[in-house]
Amino acid sequence: MAAALASDPLVVGSLDEQRVRRVITAPAETAGARVDPALVEVLLAELGVRSQHGLSPSTLPLLSHVLLATWERARTSTLSVADYRQTGGIAGAVEHTAEAVLGTYDVDDRAVAERLLLRLVDLDGPTVTRRLVPLSEVGAVASEVVDDLTDARLVTVDEQFVTITHESLVTTWPRFAELIDAHRDWVVHHRTLTQYAHGWNETGRDRGELLSETRSALYESLLSTGGRREHLNALETEYLTVSAAEHHRAADARRRRARVRAALTSALAVMTVLAVAAATFAVSARSRAVSERNDAVEARAIADARVVLAQSRRLRDQDPALSAQLAVAAYETDPSFDARSAVLDTTASAFPTRVVGSAGPTQSVLDEAGRVLAVGYSSGSVDLYSDDSDDASAFAQAPPARLSTDAGPVQSLAVDAAGTRLAIGSATGVAVYDLAALDRPRRVATLPLDTTAQSIAFRPGVPELAVGTAASTVLRWAYETPASPTRLDLPGAGNTVVAYTPDGGRVLGAGNGRTLAVWDAVSGAPLFAVPFDGSTYRYLDLDVSPDGTTLAAGSTGREVARWTVGGDGLLTGLAPLGQFASYATSVAFDRTGQFLAAGSADASTLVWDARTGDEVTEFPGPATVGSVAFDRTGSLITSDGAGTTRQWRLPGPDLPGPTSSVYTLAYRQGGPSVLAGVGVRGDGAVLWPAGTGGVEPPPTTLRPGPGVTYSGASALSWDSSTAAIGTTTGGVELWDVSDPARPVRLGAIDAVVPLLVGGLAFTADDRHLLVSQQDRPDIAVLDLADPAAPRAVSTFTVTGLPSLSVFRTDRAIVHVATSAAAVETWDLTDPARPVRVGALTGLPAGANAVALSADDAVLAVGTADGTVTLVDATDPAETRVLGRTGADTEVYSLAFDADDGRLVGGTSIDSAWIWDVRDPTTPRPYAALSAIGERVNDAVFVGATSLVAGGAGGTVRQWTVDPEFAVENLCSRAGTLVTEQEWADLLPGVNYDPPCDEAAPRAPR
Repeated sequence: MAAALASDPLVVGSLDEQRVRRVITAPAETAGARVDPALVEVLLAELGVRSQHGLSPSTLPLLSHVLLATWERARTSTLSVADYRQTGGIAGAVEHTAEAVLGTYDVDDRAVAERLLLRLVDLDGPTVTRRLVPLSEVGAVASEVVDDLTDARLVTVDEQFVTITHESLVTTWPRFAELIDAHRDWVVHHRTLTQYAHGWNETGRDRGELLSETRSALYESLLSTGGRREHLNALETEYLTVSAAEHHRAADARRRRARVRAALTSALAVMTVLAVAAATFAVSARSRAVSERNDAVEARAIADARVVLAQSRRLRDQDPALSAQLAVAAYETDPSFDARSAVLDTTASAFPTRVVGSAGPTQSVLDEAGRVLAVGYSSGSVDLYSDDSDDASAFAQAPPARLSTDAGPVQSLAVDAAGTRLAIGSATGVAVYDLAALDRPRRVATLPLDTTAQSIAFRPGVPELAVGTAASTVLRWAYETPASPTRLDLPGAGNTVVAYTPDGGRVLGAGNGRTLAVWDAVSGAPLFAVPFDGSTYRYLDLDVSPDGTTLAAGSTGREVARWTVGGDGLLTGLAPLGQFASYATSVAFDRTGQFLAAGSADASTLVWDARTGDEVTEFPGPATVGSVAFDRTGSLITSDGAGTTRQWRLPGPDLPGPTSSVYTLAYRQGGPSVLAGVGVRGDGAVLWPAGTGGVEPPPTTLRPGPGVTYSGASALSWDSSTAAIGTTTGGVELWDVSDPARPVRLGAIDAVVPLLVGGLAFTADDRHLLVSQQDRPDIAVLDLADPAAPRAVSTFTVTGLPSLSVFRTDRAIVHVATSAAAVETWDLTDPARPVRVGALTGLPAGANAVALSADDAVLAVGTADGTVTLVDATDPAETRVLGRTGADTEVYSLAFDADDGRLVGGTSIDSAWIWDVRDPTTPRPYAALSAIGERVNDAVFVGATSLVAGGAGGTVRQWTVDPEFAVENLCSRAGTLVTEQEWADLLPGVNYDPPCDEAAPRAPR
């Protein structure tokens, strides 16, 4: 200590707000620059200076980093909010630095780093906080990683402890958030184990501090998966080992006592009184044993449910069907916050109905009407389904008719247009079956071959088959005649694939080296040809659009090649679609020509608008996609290399319309429409019709006037008849949206505020509109008496920067969220002279969002640190805090449901959070919905049970918020439930307990 003090250290304590201001501004002044006061306010709010009553010195490196990045991007000598935003803010600085560190590690070092990061956090329900970790707990293995993270100013180390430098590392680094989410349940258990191990060590390793047998079994179960033993340090490992040894010792002692009791049985038999007493004691002991056993069973069930849920999360982007089923299985065992969230997410995700067949490559085809489905397997069998139902998943509800062949694996498959004939290609030939009686298919023709029938197609209206072979030949076979097939040659091609035009007039063939040909189907005369070019590029599948004008081909070039088909049979190339990570194995147009789908060896399936080439949706999968086809309901059928066939509903989970980031969503309960404010790169704002069941496409786009760009700010009048949309030049455009399908532009005003419009709010009488801007504290008031000519009547100024605002229904009073960690209340009874009548101050961080209950009694406030504060707003001038809850990241928006019992908020990570606020004094998290997969800027309840959220990437999705409905919906569409083998492969050590058990408990936790 003397040596340390001799070096004249400077001890830095917590910095108050004034000192932090100087820390921000002084270095810039020294360099001849200045920091815009607005930027100072933003930084104070984002650092939580006011909420923490000062700034920890450990945060200074982070602040230094982001200020340097801002200065490097500044276009003038003044560091502005815009310059700061370009850096990505504190979040961007943290993410960039953290990714740079991890990018230098190999796989092993990265795993060490991830385990260290998980050790540096605590979880309290959905809340993540940083943890002060003794260096002795980290151990020598992670010491180099600690040094690297310390050098990068991401963690802080002193003589005894290591901790994360700032909470923002937890909340704004996507990789860290994903890591925590993937290991959430394990982290909770690990923290508990760490505490037990420390307690045992600090009490001199007292045997009484060892784990109970039940807890020891629980941890052995948890450690059996996911390489979790690597997460333990030496003390924790020793603690578990000693605990297990103690249980073995106790078990041995019990066995010895049992042997002694057996030896004394004859002596004890004469002691009647003692025997009665012993019996009484045995009953009591048995009762305790039963109770302990029940507790152990319950603990094991909960632990297993968490393991199941973790596997569900891992599979969400690989096998959505299994992921959804495992989410339900976890929920039925333990209806926790996380399980409920996962189940609700299935309602906004693309999860298919699935049928699991024989293992191995599988392909499926349908007739023209989409009523007969044939699924061929590598076992040589073909399952036949007849679907006359309007239920999209009906094919999975009844067992199929099974046709077994002796020709080996099914290589190719086709059903004729009428659904009366089935052709099966194999390595030795082609067989044709009559399907007049689907449950008793009858072979009617056979074509032996000395090559593999790789592709087959029925000619529309004619009993003829085209057969693509492994050789450079296409065969045309009139299968109802004894005549031999005719040959069409593609010199040098090999591995040929075939198709007919829908009118049956042309036959098309393609193969290796970009070989492509068109023949007249009547005469066999060649009409068009592209010769073999010697390359390895190969066409793998062909399909022609229903109108016969477009040819699509899957290829080894990882793309879908396209051509227009002329009336003379000539092909003209079009731009290819897609850029898969592997071969595009199969293609198909739907029966209307609206969609084109392609499956890939990378396990994904893409669907495009066939007319525009715009991507509509992508479906993930766990194995190579062997075939794609559309059924009569418009659903997409895919079959894969692992024996599973799936049915996907189109157009997918994303609501159509937005073409850029969605910043705001506006909806009035009971109103006819939902309005989305879309960012500057979009085509305009988007309006969807809305009903009791939620949003109902199709959408309508509100396009800006000439020379106008929308900013993303939007609002709906209280009667839902008028939409206000902000512009990038400080203006507003007004639309009549009383008929959502036929909006009419009413009027516009420009430059109401100097900068981009960030927020809009109507007064309750719809007579006036508030317009706030980004980066300035001024708010303008517009008079809308004449919507064709809105006019500005006043401006008022708040402290800090305004965010969202909400008007009360009972009078012209508005609550404005500000970056100064406050909500200001203003009276606009006289719109020309707004008067501030109150303020809610001392919030934990800058206020981003406000929402009012329908009766104006409860005000909800969301802040930058993720806190949601519920306030008694009965008297708007005298508000008081009722209760607090929150999310694990910054809250961007808030909205109540129709009954004011739930509150939803968009957040800075990929989740819309829902809170139960029926009792505002004790609000609690209800669910965190992350199916959208990107930052959620806004979310609103629509109707009784629906929720709509919009994201930073332009994605908008819709959920149901009733978990019972979600479970019922999934179970009715699941098809084949998770098999015992799948369960064993995914969840070793967890008892097989498939979902959709009608007797399962549903009580929420």
